[in-house]
Amino acid sequence: MIANFRKLLQVRKRKAIAFIGGSAIAITITALLPSTELSINDSCQISGPIQKLKSGVQGQRYWAKQLQILDEEVRYLEAQPERIRKVQQMVDEKTDEALEKNREFMEEVYLKHPELRPSPHQTMANELRKQADAIEHAGLLEKLEQLRTQRLMALKCCRPVILAATQ
Repeated sequence: MIANFRKLLQVRKRKAIAFIGGSAIAITITALLPSTELSINDSCQISGPIQKLKSGVQGQRYWAKQLQILDEEVRYLEAQPERIRKVQQMVDEKTDEALEKNREFMEEVYLKHPELRPSPHQTMANELRKQADAIEHAGLLEKLEQLRTQRLMALKCCRPVILAATQ
């Protein structure tokens, strides 16, 4: 019975040592790998315990990578309005083409079946829906622009802090 107890303790001891060793290796690897995303909050503080560990282990290398990621994000955000404009232009063109084809098709249908043509009230309701959609779309774009501007300002404020940490 005592022998079985000793064996059980040895097995548990080995498992505990293996677990601790594996955890230490995982933490070390995590601490040594470079960050692939910006790891600061809007107050320019490191966010998360893993990132704090990386900062402590990697030192200036960590901050140099954070500066690189920050600069890439700033460039991305600064170019975003132009990208959105181009995509919106493309979407508008494709939508206009599709709507024109649909309008032509429906006119053919209405010539054959005049009773299917929408009433003036339905037409007015459809126009009002289009106007409401356009207003909602404009509001969404405005909100997205506000969020982009806020993020851009926060990043630009944090850049000197990160730059100083690389020195």
